[in-house]
Amino acid sequence: MVNFELFLAASGFQGVLKFIAILFIFIIVLLITHYTTKWIGGIQKKQSMGKNISSVEIFKLTNNKYVQILKIGKEYVAVAVAKDNVTYLGKVNEEDLDLSKETVGEGQSFGSVLDFIKKKKNEDKTQ
Repeated sequence: MVNFELFLAASGFQGVLKFIAILFIFIIVLLITHYTTKWIGGIQKKQSMGKNISSVEIFKLTNNKYVQILKIGKEYVAVAVAKDNVTYLGKVNEEDLDLSKETVGEGQSFGSVLDFIKKKKNEDKTQ
C-alpha cells in the first residue's frame, strides 16, 4: 500500500524536490512509451510491406467503400474494397495509368506538401 502521507506532509523545499522528482519520472515514462510505440510501429510496417504487392492508388467512394489499384508483380489490377469483402474488378493497362509522382502522399515532408498545394492553388487562379 502506498503511503500518501509522505507526499502530503512535505512542505517548502522538500515539496518542490518531490514535485520535480515526480515530473522527471513522468517524463521518463512518456519517453519510454513514445519510443516503444515507434519501435512497434516500425516492426509492423516492415511485416506489412510486400515485395510483390503494392498499393498504387486508393479512391474513396463512400464511407466504407474504396476502389484500389494494386500492383501485383508486373500487373496492375483494380479491386473494390468494402467493409466485409474485396471484389476483383479487372486488370488495368499500365499505359492507362498516370503514374507521375506529382501527387500528395506518404513519405513526403510537410514543406513539399505545402509547396505542392501552393503550386496547385496558383495554377487554379491563372486558369
